[in-house]
Amino acid sequence: MARAAFCYTLATMPRHLPIFDSLALETKGRHPIANVFGKPQRPKDSLDAFFDAMRKIWPDLVRRSWDSTYNCYGMAFGARRTAVDEAALRVIFEDDGYRRVPRDQALPGDIAIYRDKTGEVSHVGIIIQRRLVTTARDDDLVILSQWGFDGEFIHGATKVPEAYGPLTEIWSDRKT
Repeated sequence: MARAAFCYTLATMPRHLPIFDSLALETKGRHPIANVFGKPQRPKDSLDAFFDAMRKIWPDLVRRSWDSTYNCYGMAFGARRTAVDEAALRVIFEDDGYRRVPRDQALPGDIAIYRDKTGEVSHVGIIIQRRLVTTARDDDLVILSQWGFDGEFIHGATKVPEAYGPLTEIWSDRKT
């Protein structure tokens, strides 16, 4: 069985992963964003094995990228250059003008928030499409997200590793 994908924070990064440099990232309010930079790329066969295991669960899963040098927070808020610490999300949302929006008002570019069983943010993704739901099994939102350090995937809102928990919130920085 494939290991669960996980968006590592600086506190939960496995001890065998060295801490590298950080990039000078900051919010619009000029607060620094904690991150780690310089994680080496994982071997392609390791990433392929993870993808193959996930495709057995979700046959319509699409892999966008094999890059394993950043996490989901780094994809959404670090321009795919670094692993951003989850603890920075609150400040990013406040400083960068994000606000919570109802799911039925979600648009491409908005941020999908997943929470684990404890209620903690476990994963984020970027909404890339809204679609009409034709059956009870369809997802109304299509998400682009980085699964741990296992690559970027395009998936339905409910089609994520169980450890992430459900999509609970949508946040947007749209100006209205």
